[in-house]
Amino acid sequence: MLYLSTTIKGLEDVARNELRDLGAKDFKIMDGKIVYQGDNELFYRLNYRAKTVNRVVILFAMKEFENLQDIKRIVLNSDICFEGTFGVSTERHGKHSFTSVEVNAIIGEAILKKCPYTKVNLNNPEVQILAWVIDNLFLFGMDTTGVSLQRRGYRTRKHPTALNPVIAAAMIRISEWKKGVLVDPFCGSGTIPIEAYHKFKRIPNKLRDFAFFKLPFFSEEVWKRVKENFKTRKEEPDIYCLDIKSNFIQNAMQNASMAGANIICKKGKAEKLHRYIQDANFIVTDPPYGLRMGNKRKILKLYEEFARELEEHFSGTIMVIITPYKKFEYYFNALEIKNILYGKLRARIYKLKI
Repeated sequence: MLYLSTTIKGLEDVARNELRDLGAKDFKIMDGKIVYQGDNELFYRLNYRAKTVNRVVILFAMKEFENLQDIKRIVLNSDICFEGTFGVSTERHGKHSFTSVEVNAIIGEAILKKCPYTKVNLNNPEVQILAWVIDNLFLFGMDTTGVSLQRRGYRTRKHPTALNPVIAAAMIRISEWKKGVLVDPFCGSGTIPIEAYHKFKRIPNKLRDFAFFKLPFFSEEVWKRVKENFKTRKEEPDIYCLDIKSNFIQNAMQNASMAGANIICKKGKAEKLHRYIQDANFIVTDPPYGLRMGNKRKILKLYEEFARELEEHFSGTIMVIITPYKKFEYYFNALEIKNILYGKLRARIYKLKI
């Protein structure tokens, strides 16, 4: 069976490695997308366990085209056939003589002709058809996820610049942390330490629902087996989070409680980290950027003080950090640099040796 998953642009290789660990194979990587093969139970496993992708789509076609009629023929010649209500959504990249709305219409027309027991429902469809038009390449499939997998269900307390959990999970994987003390000294709402705890304990995406529950071929037996065959880890990790603001620490603690994550939260300054944490094998963090306040000079001064603190007290530590600035690559040895597109923000994820 052919699948497609979406992820953060620039983190495709990290997501591919996780998908491979969960049983996917034969990958084709595109910007923010990964196409791969897997068995007919893979979408259950990936939605339940994957942390570095946004969604899982059963792909029915990936073919080149010249015009809208080609797209219609591709849909009509595909293996898609189902009963129930459906909606269509298209993402289009490149220059075309037609709009995404016109692509939606031609796909819907073909499905109605091919599947006589279907009906369009744009508000609450049982089946959501997703399509991509990328230059002269057309892909379409059936969504099995619903609301993006970045919506974990544990974040009851918000943060003004909360990190996307998919990026946080990818940063943990980039760090290659498996044991030892892990610290986030700019924890905000606690996303990075929570994602680290979930990875260590192998905790699945159990605080949310999935679109595949409404699909006509959903199997309660397979879903039960997937959940029963997945076991969490009994051993507990050493994870600490730090923030200068008391309300952020309270938010992180409440989110961690909702997520079932046993982490230690402390109020304190990252630039004085050694006062609160005597040893850190890994630091994974998302420091403030100062972009919204226009306070770049203050932020860069904080970076300098934080770098000095690390150099003096945490030599040998591995740090993974996300920032739009190049400051840290001048301080420490960069083991890996990933350029990512985070919404409209271009940022870098650095893996550094202190």
